[in-house]
Amino acid sequence: MAKALGPARQMRQTPPAHCQGRAAITAIEPVSTPDFTFRKEIGGKPFYLLHGDQDYDLRLADLPAHCATGNNGSLALIKLPSATHGWENGQHFFALPFTAAGKDPGKLRLRTPNAKRANLPPAYYMLFYVDCKGKPSVARMVRFDDSAREP
Repeated sequence: MAKALGPARQMRQTPPAHCQGRAAITAIEPVSTPDFTFRKEIGGKPFYLLHGDQDYDLRLADLPAHCATGNNGSLALIKLPSATHGWENGQHFFALPFTAAGKDPGKLRLRTPNAKRANLPPAYYMLFYVDCKGKPSVARMVRFDDSAREP
C-alpha cells in the first residue's frame, strides 16, 4: 500500500537565510527589441534567452552599502553540468564584461560575447553578479543559444 504524502509544500515567499544580504539580479532587458521570445515564466520563475553580440541591461537590487555601485563587481556565466562523461561534465565559467548603464548605480549594460569566437556552447547557464567583496548573487537562469527562438 502506498504511503500517503504530507500536505503540499508552499513556495517560499522570502529568500532563505543564506541568500539574504546578497545582491540580486532583478531584471534583464534587451536594449533593442529582439526578434525572438526573450523572457518566459517556467514554474513561476523567469527564464531568459540571450543571443550573442547583443546588449542587455541588468537591474541589480540589494547592493551592500560598501558596494555602492554595481560597477565594482563582476558578472559570470556558469554552464550547467551534464553527466555524460566521467572525466569532464561540461561545466564552464565565462567572465562577462559590462559597463554602467546611465547614472543609476543598480543598472549595468552587458554585451554578450559572440558564441563562436568565445567557444560558448548553446546551453542553460546560471548568471551571477559578484559584488565588490566577492559575494555572489542568487543565480538567474538564462539560456544562451543563437539559434533558439524561446527560452
